[in-house]
Amino acid sequence: MNAKNLKICAGVGLAAVLIGGGAYLYSGTDKGKPEYAVKIAEQAVADHDKENFYRFVDVDGLLNDSYGSLIDGLTDFERVLNDDTKDALKNFTEILKTPLLTSLKAAVDSYVTTGDFNAQNHAGVQELLTRTGLDKIIYRGLDGIDINPANENNATARIRIYQPELSREFILETELSRGENGAWKIVRLKNFQEFVNTLTEVRRSQLDNYLEKAGEIAGRHDATILEAEQQYSKLAAFGALNQDSVRAEVRTLMLDVYKKDWEERKQELFGLSVPKSAETLQNLFLKICDLEINYADDYAKWLDDKRPSTLKIAEDHQRQSQALKSEVSILLRRMAGGERLVEN
Repeated sequence: MNAKNLKICAGVGLAAVLIGGGAYLYSGTDKGKPEYAVKIAEQAVADHDKENFYRFVDVDGLLNDSYGSLIDGLTDFERVLNDDTKDALKNFTEILKTPLLTSLKAAVDSYVTTGDFNAQNHAGVQELLTRTGLDKIIYRGLDGIDINPANENNATARIRIYQPELSREFILETELSRGENGAWKIVRLKNFQEFVNTLTEVRRSQLDNYLEKAGEIAGRHDATILEAEQQYSKLAAFGALNQDSVRAEVRTLMLDVYKKDWEERKQELFGLSVPKSAETLQNLFLKICDLEINYADDYAKWLDDKRPSTLKIAEDHQRQSQALKSEVSILLRRMAGGERLVEN
């Protein structure tokens, strides 16, 4: 099975196709063994045989059982929610459950029937896959299928998968059940919640690491900017900017200190590893750097040409920067406290 097949089907909880990637390990034809269900499920996908696929895969059960974990993957990788927000989110996700599961099943139908996921026609599906990291899963192998010694009608398939954000393999356990007719069917992902929780912890750690490093960068450069602003206040006091010598000194301060420091800050921010949950914050940081750099350039230009229009352009840049800094403060409070939001 190629990587595209795995990513798509793993994203909607189709364990059948995940373990189907290793079905070639089983060469028997005994219909009474769980391996047979796996083999036929994989073949059904390859043949675009939806009817046969549904005979061996309980798609409705898989999706319904995995729904809570999928939603956790959308909302649970920043900070712990307060009780009121938890209740509100729970009610909201229950409202979404039926239409989202319908879209997920339609996407599965489309893929099994045509080989095309057709995500653009199924609301929320591609976003769910991307934001839960399931679109990046890579199949690594089947470790085996064991029948439960306490219940011969129950079996577990152990699948090795790799998710780049985890940087290690994860064993996904898939449950198969034998019906009254003796046929096995794939019914549940037993530890899917554990997979989501593991990914959540990794993402939280990545976010904390980014915030710490971005904070260190801001702290160092804010100190330089504060010193430059204090020096500017001394130079510009008592109308001294009317003097050409003072204007020249301020111009040097703006270009060689103020602007240079914002440029260095921007380069350091570019060097950070940015988790998806911090992309909005990173973009704000970079936009602020650009506005402050433009402010320094235009203010220095005004010191030369003394035109009110030039000064207005410079001040507009700084006003925009201040507005974005307010947005940054709001985002940082949300990320650091109990008011967790997904910002992408």
